[in-house]
Amino acid sequence: MNWPDLNVDAFQSVDAATWLELVKKELKGKDAAWLAEAGVKLSPFIHRDDNVTSKKLPPKSLLTSGNDWLITQEYQNNADLLEGLASGVGKVVVDYKSESHLRNILEGVYLNMLDLSVRCHWENRIQVAQTVASLAGLAHVADIQLSLNHDPISDAFDADDVNAALSALSSLPANSRDVKAILPKTRIVNVEACRLFEAGASHALEVAYALAAGRRYLDAFIKNGWSVDDATPLIQFSLAADTDYFVSIAKFRSFRLAWAALIEGYGAEFDCSVITWINGVTSTRVYDNNELYNNLLRSTISTMSSVIGGADAVLTSTYNQANDADALRWARNIQHLLCDESGLDKVYDPGFGIGYIEQATQEVLDQVYAFLNEWTNTGELISTDGFNWLRNQLNINQQRLVQAANSGAATLVGINKFLLSDSDKVLVADKSSGLAAMKLANKEAVS
Repeated sequence: MNWPDLNVDAFQSVDAATWLELVKKELKGKDAAWLAEAGVKLSPFIHRDDNVTSKKLPPKSLLTSGNDWLITQEYQNNADLLEGLASGVGKVVVDYKSESHLRNILEGVYLNMLDLSVRCHWENRIQVAQTVASLAGLAHVADIQLSLNHDPISDAFDADDVNAALSALSSLPANSRDVKAILPKTRIVNVEACRLFEAGASHALEVAYALAAGRRYLDAFIKNGWSVDDATPLIQFSLAADTDYFVSIAKFRSFRLAWAALIEGYGAEFDCSVITWINGVTSTRVYDNNELYNNLLRSTISTMSSVIGGADAVLTSTYNQANDADALRWARNIQHLLCDESGLDKVYDPGFGIGYIEQATQEVLDQVYAFLNEWTNTGELISTDGFNWLRNQLNINQQRLVQAANSGAATLVGINKFLLSDSDKVLVADKSSGLAAMKLANKEAVS
């Protein structure tokens, strides 16, 4: 039979209910759906009768039809930074320790050719901007893409100090104008929601926090006289991705959709205002310090989910959580493989129209709004009650993660299953300093 002669109408159409009965029969009555995380239930069975709505993401940029992203890395010295730039890095993250330190680490760098992120205390912002402008030269000042990793709300939540957040929100907008006067394209605030995820938050809780914090920063700027169109470019977000592949993809997509809807609600004049900058950061909360090469696989999966979800820049955490030359090169090459060999940069929003991913995106989005509604009902988000609600939700999910990992309900390769050695590891929430962090510990030491 020739394919052109095949009569597809001869095949009987099967409705969703019939398919579902067959699936249940194979599963011996068990529910085909699975609980990806609290409040997010996914079914591996998607039928056209389910009418899963396809939602196209707002473009990351009005200048590209593909899925370009910047390879991001952190550097502690000039030699590694220059090697990284020569090897395809497009965004670099450095710490500000002093003016001379910043000048040394950026020596020989064409600052108009990359995206620069500087971690600094807020009181050093002017010095950072002036130093970067001086290094770039007057002719390139208007082209410099600088971001200040400043997030007083996350800092305040970490320190459990609501007053610090409120104080920063009242002073931040006016004090941002002096930075913008020096470098017009500076992103002032970086909502590091990934910190909450590293501490044990679910994907949906992380997105809810990112939206809530982002909106508070936006409101602060607007209250101080900035228009919504001028304020949105001042804010960027950092979201975590982990080996929960499809839910991580859904998280990035759901956040971009939710943020766009939020900005549209403010009555933005320009279409580009719904676009925000998202940094993808691969999570290390279940990195194994014994079988390090397993972490390479984890970081690869996490990087893929960031890229497919639509991150603008991706920082692939090194497999050994160090910044030595070999680890940095391996982290870079993971992204080169995804871009240059796999071609993931060629297709805009590759998850669009795929029933399972669209369903996951909507499920995460529904849980995000459920969290926000519950959080709002406690009162003001940035308040003692608001912080207490968030910390309680964080503790609930920490306990869920710990129980799933340590009972074997969740598989962690090389940690609780498929072990190379006899030394068992358990997942714990380490609350020894500031915001708790998920980490692995020797079972004997904990018990």
